[in-house]
Amino acid sequence: ASLTLEGGQCWNASGLATLTEGRYGPLSSHWLGAEVRVASEEAALWPEAVEQLYKDFKRPVLTAEQPIRYFTKSGVRIAVVGCVNPWQQFPQGFDEQAWLKSLQAQVNLAAKSASLVLLLSDAGTNPNLWLSTQLQGVDLILSSRGQDLWPQLVRVQSNQNAIPVCFAGSQGQGFVELHLTAEGNDWHFNLQYHALFSDAEPASSAVSQQIIQLRAAYASWLDQPLATAPDWLYRRDVLAGSWDQIIAEALKTTGAELTLAPGLRHGVALPPGAVITRDHLLSLTAGYPATLFNLPANRSQLQSRLEVGADQLLSDDWFLHTSEDLPRLTGSHFLLRYQALVGQRISELNWPVASTSEQVKVAGWSTHYQGEGIALWQLMENWLRERPANWQLPEIEKPSLAFVDGHPGWHPEALL
Repeated sequence: ASLTLEGGQCWNASGLATLTEGRYGPLSSHWLGAEVRVASEEAALWPEAVEQLYKDFKRPVLTAEQPIRYFTKSGVRIAVVGCVNPWQQFPQGFDEQAWLKSLQAQVNLAAKSASLVLLLSDAGTNPNLWLSTQLQGVDLILSSRGQDLWPQLVRVQSNQNAIPVCFAGSQGQGFVELHLTAEGNDWHFNLQYHALFSDAEPASSAVSQQIIQLRAAYASWLDQPLATAPDWLYRRDVLAGSWDQIIAEALKTTGAELTLAPGLRHGVALPPGAVITRDHLLSLTAGYPATLFNLPANRSQLQSRLEVGADQLLSDDWFLHTSEDLPRLTGSHFLLRYQALVGQRISELNWPVASTSEQVKVAGWSTHYQGEGIALWQLMENWLRERPANWQLPEIEKPSLAFVDGHPGWHPEALL
């Protein structure tokens, strides 16, 4: 009477996945009992291996070409419609209304043959909330890519017809169990969240032993100790997490005046005193090589890039939000007025030279940049190896926040 669904990005981001081009992703899916999954990052990371990976999965993979699969559980005909990440499907851009119309057509087709329609979406947190207010005929959206966890179903309060959205989180935090009960023509959902580490003993499980065996050929390299965490190391933060500052400190060694990095949310949180390994560094870029760039830019160009990032994060158009936070800038400071108009949110950007039209070197990295430089994890490893035993976490460089009327804003840490 159960159906196990697997969202996107479940095969990448670990050191083992990176070194083996996802070879054991399908095996991990089998351990979890996944009966269907939505295509995700593996197609971009390992294009030559992806066909074999899907063969090894031996179960349906929902793609843009084949987005629907049907299942019967307890006499209920269920349609699972896959929604792949549109930004990966159309990297050069696309019309969101045309994309929505195509997705709606798939939902309409699925609803003709099923009494329960589930959307398994790899579009990200805010795009999935946007879809919940736009689509018709879907009973539940299961969201991935955004990495957000919420232990209850979420509905957009401003739309009484919004489809409920399930955010199951990521990074091995746990899993969501949904009980569905028919109530007339509607469905009642009861959600239970199970934290992985509260009721499991990984060290004694048979699967854990198999993982140890699979990692054995790579373990000495992946688990190479580099430094000890001086404080909590975490990634998820709208402005900048502690992992991001460590990345910035490593980038500063390239000789650039400023550093600029994307606001990604990948990575494993580490407590103070934990050993930092290569495996942790590889997880920060979700398995992408993430080669470095060192490019010239003037103040106007950099401010425009920050405005684009602010618009993607703060605009009313949820569809633009790509499950990334504000780009991380170090070596300078700016004011983010997060209720200002589009194109006017970034101000007071300090410039390290007298003339704002003069270009300075900006070091950074991106999963989209195909350079020939050193990989980010290698630069970070070199920097971490030079840390003394009692090193301190560098102060996290963040912009100032303000409402348009001068309100100083707030940060989640203020609530702790």
